[in-house]
Amino acid sequence: MKNCIRKTLIIVFQIPVVGYLVRLIIAAVKSPQIIQEHDIKLAELAAALQAAKAAAEQHLEKMVPRQDYQLLESKVTAIEQHVPALLNHISSFNAFARNYRKIADDLGERVERLENFLRSAPGSDILGSLVQGLDGLHEAHKELKQALDKLRDEEWAHVGNLYKRLEFIRDELLYEFRYGRSPSADMSEIVESRIVDQAKYERFKEGIKINLGCGHVPLVDYLNVDRRDLPGVDIIAAVDHLPFSEKSLREIFSAHLIEHFPQEELRRKLLPYWQSLLEDRGVFRAITPDWGAMVRKFAAGEYEFEKMRKVTFGAQDYEGDFHFNMFTKESLARLLEEAGFRDIVFPVEGRINGDCFEMEVCALK
Repeated sequence: MKNCIRKTLIIVFQIPVVGYLVRLIIAAVKSPQIIQEHDIKLAELAAALQAAKAAAEQHLEKMVPRQDYQLLESKVTAIEQHVPALLNHISSFNAFARNYRKIADDLGERVERLENFLRSAPGSDILGSLVQGLDGLHEAHKELKQALDKLRDEEWAHVGNLYKRLEFIRDELLYEFRYGRSPSADMSEIVESRIVDQAKYERFKEGIKINLGCGHVPLVDYLNVDRRDLPGVDIIAAVDHLPFSEKSLREIFSAHLIEHFPQEELRRKLLPYWQSLLEDRGVFRAITPDWGAMVRKFAAGEYEFEKMRKVTFGAQDYEGDFHFNMFTKESLARLLEEAGFRDIVFPVEGRINGDCFEMEVCALK
C-alpha cells in the first residue's frame, strides 16, 4: 500500500504544474523560518559591527584626545565643503574657455577667408576700405585671443594658488595632528637629559663640539650625545631637547642620524632648533645615505635591491632603527637653506660604507 502511494505521488509530482505548486507550498511553509534565521544573523552582524566600532573609538580615544580629533575633523570637513565648489568652478571655466576659444578661432578663419577674397577681387576704393576694415578686425581678433589667453593664465594661476593654500592647510593639520600639542604621545619615550661624564663636559666649556646620536661610535674630540646609555656616551639626551643654550655650540656633527626623522619634523623642528644652538659661523656637519647615488647605481644594475631596501627603510633591528627619510644632494641643500644655513658644501658624495652609498654635508650658521 505504501509503495503504491509513493509511486502515485512520484507520478503526480512529475507533472510540471503540480510540482511547481508543491514547491510553492513548501517555500511558503518554510519562508517564515528562513526570514527569522536571516533576521537573527543580521542582528548578530549589526551587534558585531557596533562592538567593532566601539573598540575602534576607544582605541582612537587612547591615541588622540577627543577634542583634538574633533577639531581636526571639523577643519577637514570645512575644507571638503569648499572642494566641490572649487572643482565646479574649474570645470565651468574650462568649458567656457574652450567654447570662447572655438568661437574666436572660427571668427578668425572667416575673417581671413573674406580678407583673401577681397584682396584677390578686382576692386575699387570701397574694396580697399573694406580690406582696411578687415585688417582692423583681424587685429581685433588677435587682441581677443591674447586677452583670452591672458584670462586663462590668470585663472589657472588663481586656481594654482587655491590649490597651494589647500595643500598648506592640509600639511599644517597633519603636522599638528602628528607633532603638535597632543598629549597622546607615549610619555615613556621622553628622555631626561643627563650628563654622564661631568669632567669631559667641563673641559668643553668653550668651543663645544657634539657628536649627536653617536650610538656605538663615540668620537674623542666631541661630546658624544645619545638617548641611550651606551659605552662612550657623555650626555644622555633627546636630539630635540639638548642641555645647551642658544649660540653655545661650535659644531654639531651626526652620522646616519637625520634619515631617522620624518621630513616635516626635520624641516619645521629639528634643523631650526640645531641651527639656533650654533654660534655665529658655527658648523653643521652630517653624514647620511646618498639616495641619488643609490638610485643611479640600482638603475645601472650595480646595486642589489636588498641592500637598497635595507638602507632606505633601516635595518629595523630595534625601535629607533627605522628610516623615515632619504635625501639627494639637492633636497638636503634646500632643507638646510630653509633652516637658515649657508655656505653649504658636499665634500663627500657616493662613498661606499658597508651596504650604503653615503654623502657628507657641511654648512655654516
